[in-house]
Amino acid sequence: MPELQSVAEGFPLPLFPNNFPMNAAMRAHPSRFSVTTIGAAGDNLKVIGQTLVRSGGLDEKAAAVGSRGVREGVHTFAFKIERTADNDGLGVFLGVADASVDFLNQSEWGTAYAIGCHGQNLFSWKNGLGAACLERAAMPGSGDSIEDGSVVLVRVDMSKRELAFAVDGGAFEVAQGVVLPEIVRPFCKLAGVDGDMVTMAYEGQELALVTEAVLPPVFPNGVAQNTAMRKHGAVHSPRVLGAHGSNVAVAGSTAFRVGGTDAAAAAVGARGTSFGVATYTFRIDRTKGGDGLGVYFGVADGATDFENGEAWGAAWALGAHGGNLFSWEDGLGAGALVRGALPGSEESLPDGATVAVRVDMALRELSFAVNGGDFVVAKGVELPPSVRPFCKLSGFTKDSVSLAYQGEDLPALDSPGSSNKSTAEAGFNPKMPRVSSDTVLCLELR
Repeated sequence: MPELQSVAEGFPLPLFPNNFPMNAAMRAHPSRFSVTTIGAAGDNLKVIGQTLVRSGGLDEKAAAVGSRGVREGVHTFAFKIERTADNDGLGVFLGVADASVDFLNQSEWGTAYAIGCHGQNLFSWKNGLGAACLERAAMPGSGDSIEDGSVVLVRVDMSKRELAFAVDGGAFEVAQGVVLPEIVRPFCKLAGVDGDMVTMAYEGQELALVTEAVLPPVFPNGVAQNTAMRKHGAVHSPRVLGAHGSNVAVAGSTAFRVGGTDAAAAAVGARGTSFGVATYTFRIDRTKGGDGLGVYFGVADGATDFENGEAWGAAWALGAHGGNLFSWEDGLGAGALVRGALPGSEESLPDGATVAVRVDMALRELSFAVNGGDFVVAKGVELPPSVRPFCKLSGFTKDSVSLAYQGEDLPALDSPGSSNKSTAEAGFNPKMPRVSSDTVLCLELR
């Protein structure tokens, strides 16, 4: 429900076995919360709505569970692999964990069972935050790895204590020799590399796993769309962020830096503007020093091949650290200070600050407003015939920003259902190249 996007996430009220009724207080509980999907997560996982993103730290700690457990009946949890470094599922494990443990304990969780997406074998953990053990006879395995974009269904039958997996709509394969605990939660581990992403959904939330798409265009002067456009079904969620540098990861409407060079750390919106007045709103979600250093918000020339990962077109943006205007001949190159275009500021923008970027395509004019203040026109800028929102994360790894188009909401800044803590002090742990193997975290083989 879109109207709930701006309120805090919460947990739904419990449903009791055998249709046992809730008490009066529960029945009077107002539905003021959207339901959170992801519960506890390791400190080196970033939670963005229903998506988990790996962000440094130890492989063993890169684990998360769903917000709710199940203890009876048959249930299916869905996972979608959004991104892995080599499109081969290496280091991604999807399954269930014993839910009768203290998930706020960041040192030790309980048992867990999951399919390894690189090789499709079953793995088990005595401690979900520890090392895995390959269960050799549990599943047949495969010579094919599960690629990015694939959906893995995890089914639990609590009466039989049975665990099964299905990949991309295939038949369910029961994991042999597994006896599930009395209550389980969905579980995943991102033990690959920084920037790996997985989306999780409970039954009834499957639309969150559908690929994002760009909305059909709206034409000037009220010109109608054609029949095919009007029949465009609501089977896709609208995409917010579009093309981005190789060292920028995108989850929903949030972009964040995952290493690499400063120049390549850029992203544009999925949709452009060629007429009228439009406003794009950016928010600083996190910067290393909390001061906006290296973060820029603005627009880029929309008549550019953004799939070209080596060179984009011109761009103009406000620097969050100092409030000056910068320009780029190539959005993936180095920027230049445009002196006198904006008044600047001695105060830098802290984390949580918003910058509204307004374009007037009739006047070819660009202006900025900070934290709901008045718009200030950038002097000397003449915009091209079409533009897209543009941001640059030239600061540090793990810096992140979010974008909202006019009429849309920014995502929640923090997810109360997550146990994530600030990773500002956590050291970045770049991964060393290694041979692909599902046993990379194994202490023993069975």
